[in-house]
Amino acid sequence: MRLSDNLLKLLASDIEPKISIIMPIYPQTPQVEVNLITYKNLLKEVKKDLEKYPRREWNKAVEQLESLVLDRKLWNETKSALLIFANNEMIEICEMEHLVAAKSHVGNTFLIQDLLLPEERVHQADYLIDLSRDRIQVYNVRTLKKANLAGLHTHFDDYYDDFDVSANLNSRSVGEVIFYHGYRAKSEQQQKNQVIYYRYLDKELRNLHLEYGYEFLIAGLPEVVDAFLKLYAKRKYLNGVIHQSIINLSHAELKQRVSEYYAFERIADI
Repeated sequence: MRLSDNLLKLLASDIEPKISIIMPIYPQTPQVEVNLITYKNLLKEVKKDLEKYPRREWNKAVEQLESLVLDRKLWNETKSALLIFANNEMIEICEMEHLVAAKSHVGNTFLIQDLLLPEERVHQADYLIDLSRDRIQVYNVRTLKKANLAGLHTHFDDYYDDFDVSANLNSRSVGEVIFYHGYRAKSEQQQKNQVIYYRYLDKELRNLHLEYGYEFLIAGLPEVVDAFLKLYAKRKYLNGVIHQSIINLSHAELKQRVSEYYAFERIADI
């Protein structure tokens, strides 16, 4: 999840006591009342712990916490967990998708461990694309298995199966050797092909982002990735960049590499 400005302001506040209430949420209809009972019990513990502080330092916070009892939507439609942080100045409520244990805390710090769990700290991409000059490999980020995106050509030859007629470049083969001749050198033609393919790839990724909301983590050799980013670095479909080709990594190595990338992003966010 992304930390809101208000939440960051609260977490950085010097006003004490700081109140944390962490609890699991059961969305099934028969268990909705269990959520409320759990919250009331945790709130009771909080009030007991607040007795050692002057009332003027926590009365507003408790009023806001007590008002949540009447918020039926909160107890009926929240995700898997509810994290509530409050002091006498403000209150912030976070809905999370991972399991947590019920607990409360009153003191000079907030309980933020559950807020910073790895799988929720950073919004991850839907697909990982290993990019080369004339082709891509696509992986599902959740499973890290190769994936196919309907209609997306993964090789330049699939998209543009002949040289540009304006290239003035011809070729002939002798055995396994291909000879290029004409006004444009082979390297120039390859660079032109690369730009054409990247232009096509950018258009398709933008369409997938607009239609399905897909975001992409781009990987590849630094010079290849930089060539693509030079043209399309500010695209909204870009979730992140790994300046390393992952095409020869085993599944376990790939999983570790992606985890390391997002771990770095989490630290940067924190």
